[in-house]
Amino acid sequence: MQLKRHIYDVAIANNNHATMKIKSSTKTELALSYNISLITLNKWIKEIDGLNLDPKKRILTPKQVEIIFNHLGEP
Repeated sequence: MQLKRHIYDVAIANNNHATMKIKSSTKTELALSYNISLITLNKWIKEIDGLNLDPKKRILTPKQVEIIFNHLGEP
């Protein structure tokens, strides 16, 4: 049985005034998109102010993904 999850798209404008879609994501999905290990991603994001990570949550919200993109740059 596959688990279903709702994905909420949020459009934001980047520095080039192009629109990018941001959706909820797992840390593993983000690590793969940056082509790094999950351990490396965790080290990078633990220092980001305002991220408010809940260790019990497995899926990052679109807002959290946006904060990560703004801090680390787009993958």
